[in-house]
This record gives sequence, structure tokens and C-alpha cells, in this order.
Amino acid sequence: MKVRSAVAGVAILGLALTACGEPKEVSGVFDETKYKAGKPAVQEKSHMVTKTRNKTTTTCTRRVKGICKSSVTTTKPETYTEKVIDRPYKPAKPAKYCVELDKVNGENDVWFNVSMETWNSLADKAEGFKVKKMKYNHKGC
Repeated sequence: MKVRSAVAGVAILGLALTACGEPKEVSGVFDETKYKAGKPAVQEKSHMVTKTRNKTTTTCTRRVKGICKSSVTTTKPETYTEKVIDRPYKPAKPAKYCVELDKVNGENDVWFNVSMETWNSLADKAEGFKVKKMKYNHKGC
């Protein structure tokens, strides 16, 4: 019974997240566009460090019928190299493409975050151009 409800909950959550990511449509009068460049990725910076540690080995000194009766433990230094990360890698942030529309359900100066393709199709349009069923990711920019 608990497994069924857990599976159902995961399925509902998955459907809800899928619905949030789908583009929505809006119509209005074109006002202007703006573009904000994304931040470039930061590469990992690191260096190698040579370290020393003591390695302990045990050797058998006397065997009787294949069984070790006495042993000697020796310790000697061992060197190795290790990678030390100074600054971890950070992924790039994507650019933002925004379009401002007027007369959207009676509102003016409403910004929408859109895809690059939508932004490119409207970037050269004149102010006052009627936009019908423009797909957008989310309201605001």
C-alpha cells in the first residue's frame, strides 16, 4: 500500500514539473527587446602537491609448518602526489532573452523571458507591431 502511494506521488510530481516547463503563449503589441549575456563557465584551477606518508609492512621471520610464528614490522616513508583544487568548476549560466509587450490583458510594459528563436524573430520589428501567440518561458525578466 505504501509503495503504491509513493509511486503515485512521484508520477504526479513528474507531471507537475513537466507542465511547469512547457512554454506558454501570449498576444499583445510589441514594445522592445533586451538581451543579457550569460556568465561564462569558470574552469577548475588546481595544482599537484607531493606528500609523504609512512608505509607499514609486516614480514614473517619464522615459519613452522606454514604458520608464521614471529614477525617484524617495519615503517618506511613513501611519497605520492595529490591533486589539490584551488577553485572548483562552475557551469555557465545561459543568456536571457526578454521581450516587452503592451496591451497584454489591459496591462502595459509587461516583460517576458523568451527563447533565442523568439527573440531573434522580434528583435528587428518596429514598436507597435502586433504579436500573436508569442511563446514565452515565464513572465518577468
